[in-house]
Amino acid sequence: MVVLFMEVVDTLASLEGFPQEMASLIKREVDVKASEDEVAALIASEWVNRYNQLVSSGNYRSLRGLARDVMMTVVKKYSLGLGGRELEYWGDALANAFVTVARIYDDVEPALNELSNLGVPMYILTNLDNDIAKKILLKNGLLRFFKGVVSSDLTRVGKPNVRIFNAALYRAKVNKEEGLMVMGAFL
Repeated sequence: MVVLFMEVVDTLASLEGFPQEMASLIKREVDVKASEDEVAALIASEWVNRYNQLVSSGNYRSLRGLARDVMMTVVKKYSLGLGGRELEYWGDALANAFVTVARIYDDVEPALNELSNLGVPMYILTNLDNDIAKKILLKNGLLRFFKGVVSSDLTRVGKPNVRIFNAALYRAKVNKEEGLMVMGAFL
């Protein structure tokens, strides 16, 4: 029996407009002396750079942690006086923006319906935080297709570390020959 493990981002959903959405929110709520486009460009570049650095060093743990790191860069760059609780809030706001901007690709639901009708067991294996992945799927009516979500925040290790893949195989009760990972490029 083959079990499919799928990533949410760039496989099931697109996050187009994420940096712009966050820049707009930051500009509305914090006195940033920069244009929205400048803030969006900083968020986009810092997000990709920090994510790649954490993944390549094997230290990626959670979306919220990454979001807090990115927000700290914004705070430093624009000399914003945000304390620990405010950074925590903005880390959550950045992470939750994923739910707002996520757009499911047109062919996803028909494909999941077909796989479900064929009896193929499916799980989410993601570097998103568990609750964020579930909220995206729930918002788009897709959570029902999946037997579970294996996430970096709960396993305390992110892809491409082999331990998260082993955790997913263990959760699905299959060996590595029976598991198939389906994913696009994450961020």
